Amino acid sequence: MLGKNNDDAVDEMNDVLAQVATNTESNKNAGNCILYECANTILSIDCESGLRVLAINILGPFLLNKDNNTRYVALTMLAKVVATDLSAVQRHRATIVDCLKDPDVSIRRRALELLYSLVNKQNVKALAREMLNYLVVADPEERKNLCDRTADVIQLHAPNVEWHIEVLVSMLQISGNFASEDIVASLVSLVGTNETTTLYGTHKLYWACKEDLSQLALNHCAAWCFGEFGHLLQSPCPETVGASQSGMIVEESDVYDLLSKMMRRHSSTDTTRSYVVNASFKLTQRLKDPIIIEKFIKILKKFSSNVHLELQARSCEYLNVLRPDLVSSAVREATFKPMPLPDVVTLRKKRSRLRRSNDSDDSGSDDDSDSDSEDESSTKSS
Repeated sequence: MLGKNNDDAVDEMNDVLAQVATNTESNKNAGNCILYECANTILSIDCESGLRVLAINILGPFLLNKDNNTRYVALTMLAKVVATDLSAVQRHRATIVDCLKDPDVSIRRRALELLYSLVNKQNVKALAREMLNYLVVADPEERKNLCDRTADVIQLHAPNVEWHIEVLVSMLQISGNFASEDIVASLVSLVGTNETTTLYGTHKLYWACKEDLSQLALNHCAAWCFGEFGHLLQSPCPETVGASQSGMIVEESDVYDLLSKMMRRHSSTDTTRSYVVNASFKLTQRLKDPIIIEKFIKILKKFSSNVHLELQARSCEYLNVLRPDLVSSAVREATFKPMPLPDVVTLRKKRSRLRRSNDSDDSGSDDDSDSDSEDESSTKSS
């Protein structure tokens, strides 16, 4: 308190704080208590940069402490200074990543929040892998927010589009039932970036769904891309998709079988069936085998009497478009044109606004719990 807004007091404190931080032993709770208060003081006043690095280095060993409260307090303090001392906090990245494996869910959450702040273009691949690993073990109620936050961080720092597609597909394979439609739209937009990414992304989605159809968001994204780009699956699969799939060609019958399974799954929703209906309609003009085309038309006929009014209306309209005696060729040609890609920038801004709004609503209770944890830690250390 004496050092705040008082340069003279800070000048007098610098040497004393450096001596205390350097000479205090950390093998006892009393020593840890003094080191914590010393680091807290240094980070609360406008002191020399070298001293701030020393304070952050004090907190590093705290992350290895067996006491949960000590680790939690260290993560909380590092989160407060990461904006001003990013490079110093980066030195403890490996230790922070290890905290994601901690049995205590509070420590895992705090470590993850800190990792989001540490991501840059140099370490995004390594940290994205850790975030996906954490997504595997995260509680179900956490996963939606985790998917959104991870998608935002990767969007900002992805080194190339193909890697970005790979990470989002992996995310949907892990937690596609919790991912938002915004993430589906982002992945669709990435797949449609150019010819190379379209071929890569469509094959990547096909083989991901071939392996597992249990994740809704993955199915929705795949169905959209099959409808627009399904004809590209007859081109050899790029080597970057995977060594086992390299050079493989997907038959038109395989595309039908996969969409049919996707539609019939017990977990499929009306949204899933809507994606399949749209894909079926588009593929009647993008595929060549008349037998397979007729099978897709049968899907449309099946849904033309569905109890869900939107599905029924859309299927009837699609069937009418396919009749040359009812619809002119010009209208039909315009209808089958590729759909415009989603505007990812607008979607990301919208998601950021919603998250900030949610964070502001929860900030009061979070701040109280954080301060309680700090007080409890200080009491236990003393």
